[in-house]
Amino acid sequence: MTTSFSLHELEKYFDNLDVPLQETHCLVAFSGGLDSTVLARAMMELARLRGGKITLAHVNHRLRQSAADDETFCRSFATDFNVPLVVCQLDSSGRGSESVEAWARRERYAALENIAHNVGAQWILTGHHADDQAETVLMRLRQQAPFITMAGIRPRRGRILRPLLEFTRAALHTWAQGHDLVWIEDPSNEDRAYLRNRLRLDDLTALRRQNPGAVDALTGLAGLAQQYEHSCAREAEELLRQSTADPVAGILSFPLKAVRSQADDVLRLAIYSTLEQYFAATDRLSGAHWHSLRQFVRFAETGKVFDITKNVKMLKDREALLLFDPLANVSPEPRRLRPGKTTWGGHLLEVAGHDGKVDDLSLSLRSWHSGDRLANGRHGKGKLVSDIFINGRVNRLDKQQWPMVTDEHDRVIWVPGLMDPRKQLEYSNWKIKWQH
Repeated sequence: MTTSFSLHELEKYFDNLDVPLQETHCLVAFSGGLDSTVLARAMMELARLRGGKITLAHVNHRLRQSAADDETFCRSFATDFNVPLVVCQLDSSGRGSESVEAWARRERYAALENIAHNVGAQWILTGHHADDQAETVLMRLRQQAPFITMAGIRPRRGRILRPLLEFTRAALHTWAQGHDLVWIEDPSNEDRAYLRNRLRLDDLTALRRQNPGAVDALTGLAGLAQQYEHSCAREAEELLRQSTADPVAGILSFPLKAVRSQADDVLRLAIYSTLEQYFAATDRLSGAHWHSLRQFVRFAETGKVFDITKNVKMLKDREALLLFDPLANVSPEPRRLRPGKTTWGGHLLEVAGHDGKVDDLSLSLRSWHSGDRLANGRHGKGKLVSDIFINGRVNRLDKQQWPMVTDEHDRVIWVPGLMDPRKQLEYSNWKIKWQH
């Protein structure tokens, strides 16, 4: 951690991350508080020296009486320094049961991403500093959270950068005073109803009295946790490489043996990455929910389903774990087979006339029904389709997407790909080809 703040020290952050500032457009999240004011002013100077571009973004959550005054301050600041400012006003009326803090954080970052896209900024900068990091780690310790969560606030996540993370609030305060900066104080920061405020005002203050290096120790712990997280992330990436995706059915499959052999933190990162990349979900599991998921992976019977999030479920198959969106994983609508190509649940069937003779094609496609039996074929009349699925090692989710070819009496005459004939059926004067 750096004890003093300067433009030279700030430049080191960008150099260490190999982030060029020349001809680079940075969006600075600007609340008008001390940290964002220092960041905004310092980045203006670096942009001038390096030839970059700065835009300020103020997100007005409209959660407290002074919100309008804060927005006015930010507009005046931007005008005084002749720098572009984009303001976004949020509406909390639709947050439901979500906590104010969680809603504000989620909507704030969504707004910043949207603004960055609109103005063409490559990077989003926030003013988190070392004291914020120390508070985060202290909160995790108080919650007896897993070690990996002590990684706290990352210096970089995607295109979000935290250039002040190595500097204490005191260092930023000294620089701001030396440059005659004016900022606003958020009165809610003194409200002990919030855990983070109690930690900052009481616990961290007490720790500093006992040990002036308390912040250094806590941020150092965050650094160790980040190294551990990076190691786990590499193993999680390897696990993800072993997964297979079925975008038509909305299923991602992990080998069960590979999942069972992974440490909890590796599996957690792999699950979170899957939720974000494949299902566009940013949910984070509570400790109790994660424990239940781990127990499910270890001990649940084949065919059981676990709710990971509201929109993502996990099915335990014989040799795999299947993550799926129940709304996306539905059976296609039944339909008549017609000459030509028909796509159904990720399967392609092509019908053509045989020997130039064309009769009425009285066949249809539908999904499997419990109790379905094969009406004819080499397996013998009456064979259960469920037994064909078992022999073909078809999982429960794929069953919903697998086509049954039925006759005019809705009897199953062919399960393509899973019985003889496997890829082509000759029926009356027709040839039906299948591929998956």
